[in-house]
Amino acid sequence: MSDIEQLTTELENTQIAYQMAQEINQLKTGFLGRAAHELRSPLSSLISLHQLILFDFCENPEEEKQFLEHAYQSAQKLLEMIDELILVSKLDYGAIPFNIESLDLNSICFELESLTKLQAANRNLRVVITPDAEPVHVLVDQGRLLQTLVMLIDTGIREMAKGSIQVSIKSNKIENLAYIDLDILCPLESWQKDPNPPLEAKEKNIEQWKKLSENLHHSPKMKFLLAQTLFQKMGGGLTLSSISQANSTETITQIRGVLQLVTPAEPNLAED
Repeated sequence: MSDIEQLTTELENTQIAYQMAQEINQLKTGFLGRAAHELRSPLSSLISLHQLILFDFCENPEEEKQFLEHAYQSAQKLLEMIDELILVSKLDYGAIPFNIESLDLNSICFELESLTKLQAANRNLRVVITPDAEPVHVLVDQGRLLQTLVMLIDTGIREMAKGSIQVSIKSNKIENLAYIDLDILCPLESWQKDPNPPLEAKEKNIEQWKKLSENLHHSPKMKFLLAQTLFQKMGGGLTLSSISQANSTETITQIRGVLQLVTPAEPNLAED
């Protein structure tokens, strides 16, 4: 290879690296903005709860105690949301290492089912997991992968009114890729909406505040971004799309995780 050809190749690689860095920076900027937006809503509601008490809007000590209880529950949920963001941030920047090792994706099916079936049953829903007919070996952190899939399934369960979540593991040896598909019976818009607006201090309906404190969590959109970050750190990707059902007006949201296939004999790798 001549000097000119070598310089041309190096320039092309530099341009590609620069474009990738730009895309990552845009993703991180969007993630930060989304995180701030997610936390602002429950924090505003928490402030409103305290205003009801501080401005003597409560009719009696019993009602004041109820609002204090819901304020405490909301604060605990808000803390959980912040902890979730901090964990993903530490994983993203390497403060917490991934334990990357070779894993047959079929081997996690039983544990994934046991971690999600109770919540699904409580909503009269089902989680159906279908492994591939052959072993599907990838390099992942098994604990983080399970954590990510459970988070997505739990979020899907909250957005569904009926039916089941179909989870399937597939491999494409021609493309050397493994797929984890989550087919969720709910519209794609459910995964793109913003969090519910906060209640204001003038709202004295105790049932509204009770519902708020019980359902306080990151929006589906934020959950997907968190899961997408974890998949990317394991060398994979996560996409979101809508699928129409034959002979039905209902649509399915498909979340597809993509990972590189490896041979079982490939040595374990540890992330720096």
